[in-house]
Amino acid sequence: MSEISPELWEAYRRTEYRIGPPFNCVLKVDQQAVGLPDGPWAYLTAWNPKSEQLPRLENKRRQFELESLLCDEQVQIFVGVAHDPSSEWPDEEGVLVLGLSQHRALEIGREFEQNAILVGVGNGLVQLMEVLPHLSD
Repeated sequence: MSEISPELWEAYRRTEYRIGPPFNCVLKVDQQAVGLPDGPWAYLTAWNPKSEQLPRLENKRRQFELESLLCDEQVQIFVGVAHDPSSEWPDEEGVLVLGLSQHRALEIGREFEQNAILVGVGNGLVQLMEVLPHLSD
C-alpha cells in the first residue's frame, strides 16, 4: 500500500522536470518526452529524501553522492531541475540518466530514499514510478 499522500503524488505529477543542454527540454508526467535519444532513461534526484525538506547544503552533498555513484554505472548524465509551477515546493536539482534500466533506477531511488522517480524510453511516455517501500523501513 502506498505511503504517499494523494496531494504529494499530485505535486510530483504537476512538476516540470527541466533538462539542460544538449536536450533543453521539459519532461512532464504522462506526456511524450521530446528530443531524447532512443533507449531507457530515468530522472533521479537525491534531494529531500521521502519528501522531507533538508538544508540546501545537505541536499547538495547528497546530490554529489548520487552523481558520483552514477559515474560508475556506465551511463550518461545531464543536469536537470525539478520545478513546481505552483511554487509550493522549492526547485530540486536532479539528473537525466541515459542508459539506466528501470530496475536499476528504482534501486538507486530506494538507496537515496526517494518516494518516486521518472522513467521512460526515448521519446515515449514520461512515467512517474513509486519507489517505496524503502529498504530501511
